[in-house]
Amino acid sequence: MTEAVFGVVGVVLGAILGAGASYFMVRRKSWSDARDAALLLLEELHVAQRALERGTYEPGGLGVAAWQNNRRALTFRKGCYPSGLHALEWLDLAAAFDNLRLLDRCSSSERDETWLVTAHDNIEHARRLVHPFELDPPVLSTFVLCLGHSIISFFSSKAPPSAPIEPKYYRRAR
Repeated sequence: MTEAVFGVVGVVLGAILGAGASYFMVRRKSWSDARDAALLLLEELHVAQRALERGTYEPGGLGVAAWQNNRRALTFRKGCYPSGLHALEWLDLAAAFDNLRLLDRCSSSERDETWLVTAHDNIEHARRLVHPFELDPPVLSTFVLCLGHSIISFFSSKAPPSAPIEPKYYRRAR
C-alpha cells in the first residue's frame, strides 16, 4: 500500500514538474520572440534617428517596415513572465508608428522643421516604449518572483491592485 502511495505521489509530482517546465519554456520563447522584435525595432529607430540628425533621411527610412514585420511578436500574452507590451502600450506604439508612416509619405517639400520635430518626437516615443526589451533580466529568478507574487495574490484576500497604464496616444502627424 505504501509503495502505491509513493508511486502515485511520484507520478503527480512528475506531472506538475513537467507541466511547470513546459510552461516556463513557452514563456521564455514568448519573451525571446518579443525581445528579438523589439531589438529589431530599436535598431531601425536608431538608424532613422541618425539619418534625421545627419540630414540623410530617405523615404521608407523611419522604421515602419520593421514595425509591420514585428508588431505581432510584441503583443502581450498573459503569464508569469513578460512577453510583450500591454494593450495600451502596444496601441500607443502602434499610434507612434502610424504617425511615422504618415510622415514617411510626405513629399520632400513638406519636410520642414515641424516635420523633423514630429518625426524625432515619434521616434523617441517609440524607443521609450520598447526600451525595456533592451534589458535581459535573469529568466529563472524573474519567473520565480512573478510566480510567487501570483500565488500570494491568489491566496490573499487583499491582493494589491495593479497600477493602470495611462495611455498617451501620441499626437497624430499631419
